[in-house]
Amino acid sequence: GEMFPLVNRHKPNPLRLFQIWINLPKRSKMVTPGFKMHWAENMPRIRREGVEVVVYADQIDGQQAQAPPPDSYAADPAADVAILTIDVAPGARFVIP
Repeated sequence: GEMFPLVNRHKPNPLRLFQIWINLPKRSKMVTPGFKMHWAENMPRIRREGVEVVVYADQIDGQQAQAPPPDSYAADPAADVAILTIDVAPGARFVIP
């Protein structure tokens, strides 16, 4: 298993975890594996009335994600990879450009 450091030693440490595995391009099959930890407080966000967008890969509305692993599809602008989480309250709207 994977172990993560506790952020708060004496109170709850909520965790939202997801891993995304994308097959590498043929030219990158044997490269050293890459990994990025995305801590909540460092994530670029867009907040509007009833909407919150977190940017994990690419950029949206001027909010640029952290640099991706160097040999990943997300590092290649021609691949057009965007990873976002979008929370929309009932009745709110958000258009992905």
